[in-house]
Order: sequence, then structure tokens, then C-alpha cells
Amino acid sequence: MQEEGADAEPLVLCIVRDMTNPECITKETFNLPAKTSVKQMLSYVAKRLSYVEDTFNLGYERHLDGSIDEVCFNKKLLMVTAFMFS
Repeated sequence: MQEEGADAEPLVLCIVRDMTNPECITKETFNLPAKTSVKQMLSYVAKRLSYVEDTFNLGYERHLDGSIDEVCFNKKLLMVTAFMFS
């Protein structure tokens, strides 16, 4: 998590991998406010990756002690994976 200035809202680093084409996986990195809702994040990712909302799958991978926990925010047609670090 990162803050900019004394009164700034905390930001979360998001790394999103677009895995719809296994031969060309693209990666986007951006910061979102820590209080961003899942719905807002889905909307932001859709715009950022040029997808229509509700047409892709967004999952979260949490890396902890050598294992990976996966959480699916929505189940749709395409696979986009988000990594969020605090």
C-alpha cells in the first residue's frame, strides 16, 4: 500500500495480466484507492483493457508462504488476473 502526502488516501498497486491469448499475455500496472469496490475495479479494468464490462473473468491471486490462493470476483468468458500488493 502506498500513500502520497499526509492527507492522501492509501493506494493499492494492481498488476493485471490479460490471459485471453496465451501466446501474447499483456500486463498493466496501476494504483487504485484502497477503498475501491470490486464493481469499481471491474469497471476500471474493463476500460483500461478495452473490454466490455461483464464479459470477462477477474481473479485475485494472493501469494503467501509459497502458496497461491485464488479468488474469482466474477465468472465470465475471458480470464484476467489481478495481483494486488499492500
